[in-house]
Amino acid sequence: MRNLLATTCLSSLAWVAMTAPAHGETAISTARTTAVNTATANAGAADDVKITSAGSITLTSGVAVTIDSANKVVNEGTVKVTNADDAVGILASAASGSITNTGTITIDETYTPTDADSDGDLDGPFAAGAPFPARSSTAARSPSKAMIPPASRWAGR
Repeated sequence: MRNLLATTCLSSLAWVAMTAPAHGETAISTARTTAVNTATANAGAADDVKITSAGSITLTSGVAVTIDSANKVVNEGTVKVTNADDAVGILASAASGSITNTGTITIDETYTPTDADSDGDLDGPFAAGAPFPARSSTAARSPSKAMIPPASRWAGR
């Protein structure tokens, strides 16, 4: 009778272990001022990253979130980089992984153009920083790929 009971109990535990998810995800649920990489998100180990609605990553330069492993990023909160050249909200540099964004990604600057010649319209570039990637991927960071040129190239044309 003991053998049958032990076998039944172990079978149930094995079924639970096989149907449980392999791992959770690293949740960012507070304000954070450092970047995160999926390859090291879980105390140096690769993991999915979820920025909850109460969470945020706010930087003054660089890339806020990098997918550099076969993991996913879910943003329900805020990803923001302000006043920085070459800024990227979420960079997908791995061959696989995914991004789900229902939150906010803001890459901005506090630059304000002026009317230097007093003719009623603003003069100079539209923005001070450069370059501005058209999309957040490794290809967008290469000059030979699709990019939005700095506004100064368009001034006076």
